[in-house]
Amino acid sequence: MISVEEKIQIFKQEIKDRFYDRKEKKLEEVRRELESEKAKEERYVDGELTRLKSRYEKLENRNVTKILNEARNQAKELSLILDNDLYRDFMTSLKDSLKKQLGSDAYRDFYARSVDQVRPYFELYPDFIVSTNRKDKKLFLDLSGLDPKRVRFEDLKKDNIGGFILMDGERKVRFDLTLLELIEENQRQIGFELNKKLEEA
Repeated sequence: MISVEEKIQIFKQEIKDRFYDRKEKKLEEVRRELESEKAKEERYVDGELTRLKSRYEKLENRNVTKILNEARNQAKELSLILDNDLYRDFMTSLKDSLKKQLGSDAYRDFYARSVDQVRPYFELYPDFIVSTNRKDKKLFLDLSGLDPKRVRFEDLKKDNIGGFILMDGERKVRFDLTLLELIEENQRQIGFELNKKLEEA
């Protein structure tokens, strides 16, 4: 038979075991809760890191795109500046070249074709004002066949290079057949052809 002391000892052991079991269970529950919380926190931190990384990459891509666009725009501006400079240089050399042609056979042919363009108007008006280079006054009279009494000459501005401007005596009708006008009328085509040649080079 079991003595009272042994019963007390068994009872104490049982209480101790129960207490430890509960304590172990409680510790296990707390441990699980902590692990669950830790896992949630890790998922949250991972999600935030992913989100921040994605945001950073988007910002970085925007910055790279912005920098590339700015570089492209600067390259276009530089190209336009260079094209404009080349165009201006080309137009200056074209005008200089045309000035050197004044008095040549090619210039005389141009002048004759210009006079032929306005010839129908010689019969419509009694007198005319002609702006032309001093050297071209005789050329105009020879090619037009007009009586010199019907023509009053004025000096052509140097910018106009050559050719002539014909006006009726009252300055109501005006025909600009100068080389400068011819260049300005064809400015877009000249620019287009120059640009085409530059792209080919």
